[in-house]
Amino acid sequence: MKKNFLLSLVLSLAFVMCLSTGVFAQEEEGPNLDGILEGVNISGFATAAYQYNASEHSSGHSPVFTGVRGGGRDALAFPNFLEFRDDNSINLESIEIQVVKEATEEHPVGFGFVTNYGEIARNLTFGGRFPNGDHDNNDEDRFALQAGWVQWLIPIGKGIDFRIGKFATWIGSEYIEDVDNPNLTHSHNYNNSIPFTHTGLSMGYQLTDTIRVTGFLVNGWDTFVDSNDAKTGGWQVAWTPNDRFSFVANGIHGAERPDNDKDLTHLLDFVSTVVVTDKLSFLLNFDYGWNEEDSVDTDGDGFNDEGSNSSWAGGAITAIYQFTDWMNLAWRYEYSDYTDEFGINIWETTLTMNIRVSDNLLIRPEYRHNDFGGTSSGKASAGFRDADGLRPTFGAKSDGNGRDSDDIFAIGFSYIF
Repeated sequence: MKKNFLLSLVLSLAFVMCLSTGVFAQEEEGPNLDGILEGVNISGFATAAYQYNASEHSSGHSPVFTGVRGGGRDALAFPNFLEFRDDNSINLESIEIQVVKEATEEHPVGFGFVTNYGEIARNLTFGGRFPNGDHDNNDEDRFALQAGWVQWLIPIGKGIDFRIGKFATWIGSEYIEDVDNPNLTHSHNYNNSIPFTHTGLSMGYQLTDTIRVTGFLVNGWDTFVDSNDAKTGGWQVAWTPNDRFSFVANGIHGAERPDNDKDLTHLLDFVSTVVVTDKLSFLLNFDYGWNEEDSVDTDGDGFNDEGSNSSWAGGAITAIYQFTDWMNLAWRYEYSDYTDEFGINIWETTLTMNIRVSDNLLIRPEYRHNDFGGTSSGKASAGFRDADGLRPTFGAKSDGNGRDSDDIFAIGFSYIF
């Protein structure tokens, strides 16, 4: 056994030496690999975090999709929350690796892929179905391919940026990556008003020095495969007149219900960045969406009513103040109205201190306050009722109206490479 190992090692070394001296080299034959790996960039980060919810809630019906009763610190967990699924727990939020080669005029074909492992990966792509009817996600699966695409810089005019594959949404002011956002935790608007990822294609073009337009054709929201025969279209217009102001208008329109090509879902999104001084800047975001579908039970019989369109809206403003080169404070305030869809509305404020200890280490203590409101008489989709068929209610008020809130303390540690 030992002799076989030594013989294999000697043969391997001899093969490598032959390659290095050009023994096996062939002129004018074989693939030309020059430039294939040129420009490939590998980066990523790892984030571990702890959170504690200091609020105790009433023991009434909690506004969660599962419809479970009970109070406690976790009673008001909201769906599609990317991070912090477990209270009073140290979590590995995400390990992300990005491998990207951007297309250039010299090498017009590029590619990229992004992988995630951790809590965030559990909700990145949850739509689409296998032939047996199951969804393509697993709530306990902590590994996800966030994105993977091929890029081609088509030499027409100033160059058309063509991409096909899976990619993060163009909607919203935040990114999946927490280290690229002003705050440690995502807003409710990001978590519940917009999609996370898409599978499809995009074509972008720089119209002028300040205006860029992009069109999208995708399978739908947060899905690998299309759940019907209709495709979803999207668009983006970005205006950047100078380095202190930008405005981006986004839209997405398509049939998102399984096996339904008729009822459309629309979403309009607006994002603006304003740099007031070298130390103070603002990030503003507004979303408005509506469904052309029979999605709401207005008469309380447990069935969706014909022609009952529903809508949702939300807005957020984030202020970032840069104290020093290595520390800033980010404050976010937002309001989200999901009365039609879920029977609730939310306002939230978050304070995050971003402390860059070194080039690679980022520490982020954070305080977050969520204020939830709801009513048993408001509209809510039949699919979003609790186990007893009731709409979400808050607190113990006899009139069916109430409010409840969270006070959450968190701290995140991120290593960036």
